[in-house]
Amino acid sequence: MTSEKPYFLEEVTKTGDKTLLCVHGLNQNANALKPLLKDLGQLGMRGFLLHLPGHAINKRLASRESVSQSYKESYQYIYDQYGQVDSFVGYSFGGLNGTAHLDQYPF
Repeated sequence: MTSEKPYFLEEVTKTGDKTLLCVHGLNQNANALKPLLKDLGQLGMRGFLLHLPGHAINKRLASRESVSQSYKESYQYIYDQYGQVDSFVGYSFGGLNGTAHLDQYPF
């Protein structure tokens, strides 16, 4: 994803035939989830970590709409590049974000 975005989608593990999107919680550091993604990568999961707006990358206060948009754009990017997003891990608010979009962005 481009750097002018208020969020950052990081591909943590670059191999695997299944894709996983991981989203951290509110006021959390997304990097805390990297060990989980690396472990799952060893099991064949291509892992993506969404750094939400208003957190580590860009500390400006983020609106609900910008958080929602970052999730939608990240999901669409993974879908366009690799096909279906197979799994989702969301910690706290990250889980709520993924659940809120299940109707449009299923796993």
